[in-house]
Amino acid sequence: SRTLPSAPGGLRAASALLRESRTPLARTDALLREAQPTIPKLLQVTSGLRPVLRPLFTAADDLKPMVETLGRYGCDIVNTGVTFRSMTGFGGTGEGPNGPLMGFRLQAVAPALEEATGIANLDGTLTVRDGYPEPCKYGPSVYPATVQKPVPAR
Repeated sequence: SRTLPSAPGGLRAASALLRESRTPLARTDALLREAQPTIPKLLQVTSGLRPVLRPLFTAADDLKPMVETLGRYGCDIVNTGVTFRSMTGFGGTGEGPNGPLMGFRLQAVAPALEEATGIANLDGTLTVRDGYPEPCKYGPSVYPATVQKPVPAR
């Protein structure tokens, strides 16, 4: 008992397993005897499917690295969906100052001055964009609501 302290419990569990498995094993034996005549036909069908399934397995093997990468970024994909839903889900009638509501507009995006020139920000750091962020680095956050005041007519 000092050399193998868990052996008595393991032996008791093994004894119980052997005692309780008599009926299931007998049923399994009968099931295998009944299934035996169908096994050659089943193997013949699966052998016939092999040429058809080979391209499927090849495609799955090719897709595996992409799916693994996408899986690591799953929360980013969900966050993008939530963001797009919030952009497009609350429409109304009428028109805003930039065109009709619920529409995506083409907008030219120019780099910030410090990005274009390489000048340090006020805090002394350069603006750096992370083109390949780690998975789920940018989690969902609450966006501040802004209210635009109407511009008075001149």
